[in-house]
This record gives sequence, structure tokens and C-alpha cells, in this order.
Amino acid sequence: MRAKDQQRATDLLFDAIGQIEDRFVAEAATPYVRAGKGLRLRRSLILALTLSLVLVSSLGLLIAQQVTDKEDHAVEMETGDILNDEATGTVGSLSDRLSALRAETASLRVPREELDLFSGKAQVIWKFSDESGYRVKQVSRSEQTELTRMMTRDPGRSLSTTESADPGELEGIWIALGDGTVISPCLRQAPGNTAYGTLFSYEPELEPSVAFADTLCGIIS
Repeated sequence: MRAKDQQRATDLLFDAIGQIEDRFVAEAATPYVRAGKGLRLRRSLILALTLSLVLVSSLGLLIAQQVTDKEDHAVEMETGDILNDEATGTVGSLSDRLSALRAETASLRVPREELDLFSGKAQVIWKFSDESGYRVKQVSRSEQTELTRMMTRDPGRSLSTTESADPGELEGIWIALGDGTVISPCLRQAPGNTAYGTLFSYEPELEPSVAFADTLCGIIS
């Protein structure tokens, strides 16, 4: 091709290029992205977010279940200890519980000569081995009836010889009915275990029931 013809072809090409609209050029320069690719990307993000939420929820439930299991186990252990204490009577005995109320009942102390077993009023009387005086709590007639009823219905657990020889800090506990009659929850209710007009020494035969101890401590505290 002659140089003149080549120059003419070049001029025609540039003229044609100059007539192309700018928007077509911009569209041609922009990389093509199929609509499906963006949709798949959104779906992937939603799926990843959903899986993350499920994982976090599962971990939360697992941790909550472990905490609940530990609490249930602790409650079971505590309940088991209470049941064992009630069954054996060796822990939380009446002597122990009255000893725990020493400070609270200190104002109830009276010397022996001031005891009045014929006052017409029922009284709970107890004495610790390291004290010379007694502690006296006046009770209502209904309270006295409830205590004696519980002593008859559920006298408590029989003590072994070894246990009877070691009553703990409690030297004795009596219920004075107000007419001179005196009984003790630590003895079986029988004619030979009832005194009149006096407090009597004894070796305990029974560990009073937990229900009786609860009622008595509730009255005197």
C-alpha cells in the first residue's frame, strides 16, 4: 500500500473512533461481573453468619448446662448430708443445737434455788455441764402440749452405751409441766422416768428427733 493510502486509512480509523460515545468506552473498560456471582457471595455470607450464631448458641447452652449440673450436684450433696445427719443423729444433735444458742439464751440463766416447779406454768429447763445455774424458758400451754405430743409420737433414736456416757455439753434438759411433774425428752416416756417436785439426774436413753429439736429450738430462740 502506498504511503498516501496508508495515511488516508489511518485518518478514517481515527475519525471512526472519535464518533464512538463515551459511555460505550466506559462500559468496555469496566470488568464484567455476572449477577450470579454477587448472589452467591451474599448467600455465602448469610450462611456463614447463621453457622456462627448456631455455634455461639450451642456453646452458650453447653456452658449453661454445665453450670446447672454443678449446682444440682451441690444441692444433692447438701441434701445427702442433711439426710445422713437426720439418720445418724450424730451431727446437729439437740446438745449441739442448744450449745449453738448459748449466747442467745444467756439471759435465761437462773440459780437452782430460784427454780419453781409448781408455778402453774410450763417451762423448758436445761443445764450445761460447765455452768452451775440453769436456763429456763417459760412456754405456753399449747407449746408444752406440742412438745409432749412429739415426744410420744416420735421419741427419737435410741443411744448406745457409749453415746449415753458422752452427752456433750448438755448435762440435762427437762420439761416442767407446772404442777410439779418433770419429764425429759432424752428419756423414754415411762412411769420410772417421771419425777415430781424436783429435777433429776439421768443418763440419756434417746437422741430426740430432728422435728422435736426444731420445735424446741424455735421456741427458746
